[in-house]
Amino acid sequence: MRGKMLFVSIALLVMLFFVETASAQVKVATLEQLQDALAGNDEDIIVTQTIVIDEDLTLNGGGKTVKLDRKASIQVGTGKGKKSISVTFTRITFDGNGAVRANSPISVGVFFNEEITLTLGEGVTLQNANTGNNGGGISVCKGTLNMQSGSKIQNCLSYNYGGGVALYFYAALNMDGGRIVNCKANKSGGGVSVNFNSTVQMNSGTILGCGATDYGGGIFIGEDNESKNCTVNLVGGTIAKNSAKIG
Repeated sequence: MRGKMLFVSIALLVMLFFVETASAQVKVATLEQLQDALAGNDEDIIVTQTIVIDEDLTLNGGGKTVKLDRKASIQVGTGKGKKSISVTFTRITFDGNGAVRANSPISVGVFFNEEITLTLGEGVTLQNANTGNNGGGISVCKGTLNMQSGSKIQNCLSYNYGGGVALYFYAALNMDGGRIVNCKANKSGGGVSVNFNSTVQMNSGTILGCGATDYGGGIFIGEDNESKNCTVNLVGGTIAKNSAKIG
């Protein structure tokens, strides 16, 4: 009898273990589901589709990590008439898990939609993203990306331009702190690529250990028409130990 009771007790413990393990993982496909997961007890949060943010929002992750599936991304702005959107992320890690995706894991602004701003605040990390297009970490089109102290973009790869960040068509990157570290571009702009009337304002922060196969291991300003009216203002911060094979 004791043997049977012991067997039943062990079986129940094993069942409870698997139930708790299963409940610790949640897959989300909408902004509302993501917010609920961040507010709950789920430890393994996986985004399965593109989540569009089309309203002013502060998203506090509470120190949690959000994994992005290969077909998933975070898009700030829609291009459907809303002209001013301000979004802030704090205390959250977005992990691309090394999967090769078609576009950037996080995109800011879209064509014909202006005044879109994303701020990466304290405790925000974007990492391990691998993009077949421009912007291994974040792409910005007609929008503004602010990086504050305690934010980080690391270990991201673009098969084109901008291993960490790609700016194009009147986009802006403002660095008041933050780090772009160990990002790579298979073309140009290992850390940041600046194209088509875009601007970098670096007051503080770090671009470190980034690399490009062609030009601009740290920062690349587009060639010919792509570089027209582009501006890079370096006031403070550190750009170091970056490399490019050509120039």
